[in-house]
Amino acid sequence: MKWPFFKSLPEEPSPGDGPDISLPAVSRGLPALRLPVNRAVRSDGADLANTVHECLDATYKTYGAAALTRVEILFRSVYAIDSFVTNGGFDAYFADCDDPHEWDNAIAGLKAMHQPQAARIVENARQVYQTTLPSDDADQATVRAYFEGINVFNQQWFDLDLNFNAVLSAFVDTHYPWA
Repeated sequence: MKWPFFKSLPEEPSPGDGPDISLPAVSRGLPALRLPVNRAVRSDGADLANTVHECLDATYKTYGAAALTRVEILFRSVYAIDSFVTNGGFDAYFADCDDPHEWDNAIAGLKAMHQPQAARIVENARQVYQTTLPSDDADQATVRAYFEGINVFNQQWFDLDLNFNAVLSAFVDTHYPWA
């Protein structure tokens, strides 16, 4: 069963993408809907992205990642990559967020948000990070080459000049089941 708020997402969520939280099926025989644990209210504020992020952060801290729906996982992953890369570059993102599944979610989220160029930059930066990250005992030339390579993608990210707040807000406004 496809969830109603996943109409344009590239893949259907798999079991384990959130708890089994359902509303009873209505008398017309419609299937039960699985809803997020802590939903934001549309009138909580004008800044949709931050409003939803705060709500998801509370859910994640209280219940863990399994409590999030696929839309929430993608949203949270794109929010994180934008925050990390904007404030410290891809090296900071990959170092602080060392789960390859999270990287996959960020790429999938960017694609779901119709940002294929940003997704390609993340894929390319990930490739450089995974193949050329120097070891602790690497010489200075190796370390310098790595940072020069990763900084190319930092610059490409900034050159996109995307308003991620607007991108994330449009995504949640389209796909998020408001309370």
